[in-house]
Amino acid sequence: MKPLFLFCVIFTSFIPDNIFGLVGSYAKTSMVSIAFDDGNTNQYINALPILDSIGYKATFYIITKTLNESNSARMNRGQVFQLYADGQEIGSHGRNHLDLAFCWPWTIKYEIEQSKKDLHNIGIDANSFAYPDGGSNFLARYYVRQAGYANGRGTPRDGYTGVNTDQYNLCCKYVVNTTTVNEIKNWVDESKRKGYWLILLFHAVNKSESNYQFSCTRKTFKEICLYLKSKNAAVLPVGQALKRYFPASQPKNLN
Repeated sequence: MKPLFLFCVIFTSFIPDNIFGLVGSYAKTSMVSIAFDDGNTNQYINALPILDSIGYKATFYIITKTLNESNSARMNRGQVFQLYADGQEIGSHGRNHLDLAFCWPWTIKYEIEQSKKDLHNIGIDANSFAYPDGGSNFLARYYVRQAGYANGRGTPRDGYTGVNTDQYNLCCKYVVNTTTVNEIKNWVDESKRKGYWLILLFHAVNKSESNYQFSCTRKTFKEICLYLKSKNAAVLPVGQALKRYFPASQPKNLN
């Protein structure tokens, strides 16, 4: 079984990202999306009030198995649905947060399809998918599209989305505990200057500084949002930004 598994991993890694021609027509309009991975409760407590005060909508990617668990570190289904009801976008981050680049094909399919069903079962139509750990391959992108998602945020962890980007492998910029506000301001300015789509990715948003790599403080998050407002940036959830940035890009059944 191991040789077969290795063959699947190696073979799919050599297939071009845009094999389906998913880039679509390109509108050179700078935009910013604010995205959150993992469905951490601190996003609801510390980041959401800031978003609401400025009027921004973001995309929250949920690990859907946590919807049925009692875990104070993750948002419960009531909080997730409230976000959705208030106009925030809810996307899938897989069912069990597995790195899909190293999974069997049937596991990849299950993680993608079942997570969409889990969200559907609580009244949420998820159109955006984020590959756990940024790991994707040809099969993962194929199944994301086949399941009816309009986009996938993927492997390029430190880049902008631009003319050559596959809508099922969108780029993003990670905000971590060593990222400075000035760095992020430079990202915003560069994306505006070059007509890129900047996806800012957050994980934990804490009241104070933390040793956890994938975190930032509430103060930093607020400064970022206020800077975006001062620059009159077009801030949209990933699903809405996709329609504006790639007008012709819509999911199609591959059967």
